[in-house]
Amino acid sequence: MLQERSTGGQPTDPCVIPSSGYLDAMFPLGEPGSSEIAVRAGRGWSGCMRRADLAAFAGVSIVGPFLACGFFFGLNYLALGVDPELVAEKVRAGFEEGQLSYQRTTANSALGGHPWADCETLTFLVVRPERRLRMAISGAKLHSQAGGHPCERLGNFVYGRASADGSFFFHRYWNGHRALAGLALRWTSVEGLRNLSRYATYIGLAVLFLLPAVALASTRNRAAPAETRFRIAFLALVLGLYLFFAIPYYAPTFSHSPSHLVLFGFLALAFAVNLHRVRLVTALAIACGFGCLTAYFEYLIGATPLGLGAIIAVLALQPKHAANPRAVIERAALMCACFSAALVACFAIKQVVATLAFYGEAWSQFFASLFHRIGGSDYPAGESFERLLRSSAQLAWGSDSVGRSLFVLSPLLFLGAYLFARRRCRLTNETLAVDMLLGSALVIPLWYAVFWQHTTQHASFMIRIVAWPLSLALAAIAFGAATRAVRPIS
Repeated sequence: MLQERSTGGQPTDPCVIPSSGYLDAMFPLGEPGSSEIAVRAGRGWSGCMRRADLAAFAGVSIVGPFLACGFFFGLNYLALGVDPELVAEKVRAGFEEGQLSYQRTTANSALGGHPWADCETLTFLVVRPERRLRMAISGAKLHSQAGGHPCERLGNFVYGRASADGSFFFHRYWNGHRALAGLALRWTSVEGLRNLSRYATYIGLAVLFLLPAVALASTRNRAAPAETRFRIAFLALVLGLYLFFAIPYYAPTFSHSPSHLVLFGFLALAFAVNLHRVRLVTALAIACGFGCLTAYFEYLIGATPLGLGAIIAVLALQPKHAANPRAVIERAALMCACFSAALVACFAIKQVVATLAFYGEAWSQFFASLFHRIGGSDYPAGESFERLLRSSAQLAWGSDSVGRSLFVLSPLLFLGAYLFARRRCRLTNETLAVDMLLGSALVIPLWYAVFWQHTTQHASFMIRIVAWPLSLALAAIAFGAATRAVRPIS
């Protein structure tokens, strides 16, 4: 029978691989670098991924989305309890106060970086062509005959210059921000809703910044070296988000801020809870909940790639309880898969329910849109790059020259940070962490490549996710610099 080894009285996982480098651990069993313990246990590539792990993954990925979707439908129904006439009155006040504009502006720090998305959210609350139960499934949009773009159509409707004739149901997304806006507009105005979004975003960032700062100041030399390095790198990551994530433009956009808060909430939880040390089913439940909430507020604004990148990054930076690179990689893979499965399941459940309620039109609308976003476009080669470049001033708080430089040089900036950190790291889990940061950064260009039509058409806000590799570059530099500083002398 395989005996557990112990170190300092603490049992170690029998899957632990005493390898000189994590790449050795990926060799097939029986070749140089493979673990004697793993050979004796008869474990292969999935040695640490037992049937119970896969069962936990399947259970969480199936049960979690159904529970979440039930809650989402209930929240949508509750939010539609607001009187549409009350919302229309507040929308008119919003136009008169300058909080809403007939002009199709972008990157406006007062109106938000995506103001017409806010107008669509408000349209879902004032246009009610069907019963409340059906409206809780999908919101209705005004026909283009009501105006040129969403804000113009909304203004014409609330002022009586256009009717709801020709309105149609929009089934593609959950549009969870509609529910939050509906609940908030019972007691506040459009301006108040913008301020609420702005303050919540900045408070969320402040909390993320204070968590590692206070931890570093309070523990000083008492913390374990790996904990200190994690806090320093986490602090650098949050600083990068503050600098590059176009916060001044999108904090007041109440159609974007819920996705910010979901991401910030996951990062805060990951700072407080080491995802390597909790039970796998707990880690998968966290990933599933993160995926479900991302799906609820996602309408292809970049929340999905940021979510995947965040999971990989926090698992990279968090201290590992055992030098088992295979277990680290498998846990990262399972959490990313659980996040993705939950997100896809939430969208699938939404489409199934909408198809049953609206007699089949939902599926065709959803897949037609999906295939169009992936490649149904006649944009010339290089158009995505040019449009992203034109919008890159948002990365630098409005400075066009700095923003263009950050966008063009972002691959080189991250590569330089990666090489710096890789050179300073020598231990197995240190090099694995740096390589996982590289994987996290690569999620962004891969997303651009897959959804290139959407990236091109909506470059004005899709430029924001370039902030992720730039933030990871700061985190990698901090991680590498702290490695030598905090490593104990052997």
